[in-house]
Amino acid sequence: MIKNIKMKKAIFIGVLISLVLIIGIIAINIGKNGINKVTNVSKKDVETEIQAIIDSVKQEKENENINSIETEEPVSATLEDLKNKFSELGYNLDVSTGEVTYNNHKVTISNDLTILSIEEMSTRAYFNISKYDGENLEGLLILENANGIEKVTIGETQYDCKNKEKVAFDRKLIENQLFEIKIKAKNEATERVYRLQPKTEIAVVNYKPTEEETERTIKIDYSQTENVTNMYSLDNKNTWNEYVGEFNIDIAQVSRICPKTVWNDGAGTIEIEELYYEYTSESLFDVIKYSIGETGNYEFTVNGQNYPIHAYVYDEDLTLSSNTTFGEANDVGTASAYAKNMVIVKVNGDLTINSGVTLTAYGTAYGGPKGMFVYATGTVTNNGTITMTARGARAPGENVYLYRNLNGSYEYIPGRGASGGGAKSVYTYGWNAGTNGGNGSNRATGGGGSGAAVTWRDKVTVSTAGSVGTSYSGGSGGGGAWAGYAGAASYNGGNATSGNISGYGGGAGGGAGNPAGSNAGGGTGAQNGTGGLLIVYGENVYNNSVISANGSYGGSAYRSGGGGSGGGSVNIFFKKALTKGSITVSGGAGGRGTRNGESANGGAGGSGSINCGTIISKSYSAR
Repeated sequence: MIKNIKMKKAIFIGVLISLVLIIGIIAINIGKNGINKVTNVSKKDVETEIQAIIDSVKQEKENENINSIETEEPVSATLEDLKNKFSELGYNLDVSTGEVTYNNHKVTISNDLTILSIEEMSTRAYFNISKYDGENLEGLLILENANGIEKVTIGETQYDCKNKEKVAFDRKLIENQLFEIKIKAKNEATERVYRLQPKTEIAVVNYKPTEEETERTIKIDYSQTENVTNMYSLDNKNTWNEYVGEFNIDIAQVSRICPKTVWNDGAGTIEIEELYYEYTSESLFDVIKYSIGETGNYEFTVNGQNYPIHAYVYDEDLTLSSNTTFGEANDVGTASAYAKNMVIVKVNGDLTINSGVTLTAYGTAYGGPKGMFVYATGTVTNNGTITMTARGARAPGENVYLYRNLNGSYEYIPGRGASGGGAKSVYTYGWNAGTNGGNGSNRATGGGGSGAAVTWRDKVTVSTAGSVGTSYSGGSGGGGAWAGYAGAASYNGGNATSGNISGYGGGAGGGAGNPAGSNAGGGTGAQNGTGGLLIVYGENVYNNSVISANGSYGGSAYRSGGGGSGGGSVNIFFKKALTKGSITVSGGAGGRGTRNGESANGGAGGSGSINCGTIISKSYSAR
């Protein structure tokens, strides 16, 4: 036993000497190279550091065994032990996955404390300038972290980013005012803090020279802070040159200057980069045009409103020759959660839908996504069907800022649509048909129709009203009632009720919605769905067939019908030419009461709205 302990002590001393040497080497390197050595740490450096931490944890366990004379059985270090060590150092190790983000690298460690992989991580920020007024900068701040961003703090405001890999915010940078960003990445224990104090001498914004001019002197001094490298690119954003002070360019050859500031601190590297000049980031149009470059999930803030987006991007002409659905289950609502994302289909080229082919969004009984935006840089030719019928989203309404005109006004979808039809009641004997939902206008969706009410023998009976439309959905239909009180409509259709009056058969229909309300006492059930939000843009839009966003029908039954759901909102923007074709946003029909003269029909959903217009000279004009 004594011999074994001596041997373990010798091993311990050897490991300790190695550990001291490793730490010494690291310290010397840091001393020589300063903060940049920490910032630009390599995978090999991280491997050395992590291995040293693992070895120290293993040694601590070995020491526990040496100090215990109860057994010679070895004591093994665990991931939980390693987690505690990392916690002391300010890092979080996920025991379930063995992952820790350390010095801008994601390290995966096995249960037996072996390094499985090291993946370089980075937090980057791009400031896409949209406006320069000679003093201040406005634009879109885009933050990225491949491991996901939990939250971002800008000034006093904190944003929950829900572990998105890429988020964006509209910002204004004020000259000589310190701009601070705090980024909390997933699995990192602490926030990274970045500071930028902008200077704003920036020139040549797609500059068009006079006939006499051939050259212009440019001065770009975008930031001042320590450990900064200022760079610029002429037209080709992939070739960066370091600059100091002023330089001359040939304005006959160069149409764009892209300045970029790269600055380093102990937490990592952040790039403030300007890639585009000719747009404002105050509308969904501009976000799609300039900030969505590849398929994936994004989250943008436009005019104070947050928009999670699921984008599909095609970098060439797209022809659909079979039915195509965009979106997935994660985009739409469930029984316990609202719909999450707007679906974007961006085609860098022409989009063609062949005859007999349908383009639509993913949907379930709980509705579709928060609208579908079909965007093509070339021509949209629809020989089939583009539809958001029965694809309204189960989600609260909010203003959807589509396009900002030159005068500052917006083309937007209002958060509140048309009103639903009012509830109907009967107190003694008779029948009362449901009320139609209100019709949408000014890009608004239609309201849901109310259910009918029928009763006998002084049995108080009340149907339910249709619900108001939202920016993402026509209103749901109300439930019909026979001898009782029907269930309320919300995002879902109202449930019907059927009481019991001796000697009289009964039954009532449910309202259409996400999902539809249930029938009571038999009959034909209501249809799931409400009219959704659809936006289409192309240089030219040729609708040679059908574009639709219709509501769904209410349930039919023996005594009273349920309400239909409201129609959606269709918005078509173009620059040169438009063929309207057939565009429909009809509300769903009310369910029927089938007992002839002793029954009543539910109210129809209100129609939605159709808006078509050109975008010329940065202004919308209805057509």
